[in-house]
Amino acid sequence: MLDGMERGLLQTLQIAGRVAFSLVGEVLGVSDRTIARRYARLRAESGVRVSGVVWPEAVGRQLWRVRVRVRCVPEAAVGPSMDGRVGFRSLSAATGWSEATVRRRLAELRASGVVYFDVDFDPVLLGLRASAALWLSVAPGESAAAGRALAETRR
Repeated sequence: MLDGMERGLLQTLQIAGRVAFSLVGEVLGVSDRTIARRYARLRAESGVRVSGVVWPEAVGRQLWRVRVRVRCVPEAAVGPSMDGRVGFRSLSAATGWSEATVRRRLAELRASGVVYFDVDFDPVLLGLRASAALWLSVAPGESAAAGRALAETRR
């Protein structure tokens, strides 16, 4: 279960995945180093991940969602992933671009809606026992009928 500071950090990351830890620390009344340590612990012990994701529709593609989670190999055995909190220096090394170019390009992609940041975490961290999501595509004139159909659905 998360304490108040960790809940605040998780909530902040859900709003702005690449927010500076110094700003989070200022808002929560602790140092940026404390926030960085807590984030590192949440990553290592609880599987919290911030990922930069391309919004498919922004680049002319269709949106399909499939989420499969399998944990069978420790991350240390395969190396760390490059999640959404990786530093600009690491992104620069991975892309071969300068840090300034990486910063500018990421800002452009975020501003245009092509990239967003997603925070993946176990709902148990917030005391939740289950997590469910339902996406529907319903014509505007059919929303009442869709609502009735859902309400009539048995467990």
